[in-house]
Amino acid sequence: MGTVPTYDAVHKRIRAERGPAAHHACAWCGRTADDWAYQHNGCASELLSPSGHPYSPDLSCYKPLCWEDHRTFDRLINQDSELSRLRLLVRSAESFLSVTDERAAFDRAVRERAKAAAAAYAASVAKPAHSAFIATLEPGATVYGSTLLAQYRRWCVVNDLKPVGQRTFYGWLVDNHGFERSARGGIAVFTVPAAAYSR
Repeated sequence: MGTVPTYDAVHKRIRAERGPAAHHACAWCGRTADDWAYQHNGCASELLSPSGHPYSPDLSCYKPLCWEDHRTFDRLINQDSELSRLRLLVRSAESFLSVTDERAAFDRAVRERAKAAAAAYAASVAKPAHSAFIATLEPGATVYGSTLLAQYRRWCVVNDLKPVGQRTFYGWLVDNHGFERSARGGIAVFTVPAAAYSR
């Protein structure tokens, strides 16, 4: 049986795979989101954190919401009744109508600038020297992301380089070096490409 991912681990995985919520529009009002909100939509994989918060390793069960709409969503969904679910639909529609097209466009432009800046930073820190790490891996091997990250950080220490963060590292493997990413028991797994040595 695989290891059950924790609440924090799932949210870290969401940010790693889908980016921070602040790079997305709120699913209700269209302004910039603040949180990845679990939708309580009956996921078969639903789990309960030690503090009593339901969550799921299935990332499709989450939507970006702004802080105000997330608070409203949680309050209504926890009432667990047909009336509260109807109120959810009404409240989401009211939230959408409360934001002008101009405000939504402004927030969208701010998000695009933030995403562009994040991408530029990621490209700047994934320096060519770090690519030599890929040559230390066995082509075709399948490795847990946490294991790869630990190996990479040790390699950086030996080579006197500053390692990039987890999210940048995972994105760098996939986008720059053709690694295939999957999940095993809710944990990121990477397959080293056969052409890794030639990259």
